[in-house]
Amino acid sequence: MSQPDPRQGLEKGRAIRDAKIALVIIYKQFCTSRFEHAWLTFLMTYQRGSIDDIHLLVEVPDEIGRSAWGAATRALVSADLIAVVARVQSRRPLRHGAENKIFALIVEHRDVEKWLLTHPVPDEPERGDDGAAAPARPKPKPRPPGPDGNGSYKPIPV
Repeated sequence: MSQPDPRQGLEKGRAIRDAKIALVIIYKQFCTSRFEHAWLTFLMTYQRGSIDDIHLLVEVPDEIGRSAWGAATRALVSADLIAVVARVQSRRPLRHGAENKIFALIVEHRDVEKWLLTHPVPDEPERGDDGAAAPARPKPKPRPPGPDGNGSYKPIPV
């Protein structure tokens, strides 16, 4: 019985790796933009919040790590739309009580609405049968989060 050629497995592994890297690149831009919109919509509604507050409002594809949250937050801070106003201990068990920053808008709501209109969320990339990104189809715009009957937040459907 002959052994499979190790180069064949290596080539297949590299192809899988390259396809995953391409998905991360495509999805990270989409997710970062979606997170920016979720952040601003949340802060327009609730005035202050941390990543813990909006963590469950936006679904994150498996291909994307948590870095897109930080990228979205940094982009909004750099755009002078939000700023840190306090620091608290995280309530999420996965964060092990790490420090969380509380953010608030530092501009008027009309300025945020203008920013949201000039920075639309791109259409979500789709995957083809081979796992590679496929042409995107239009998605409905997300609804802004709001308190439900018991004061918790509704997920943003995407």
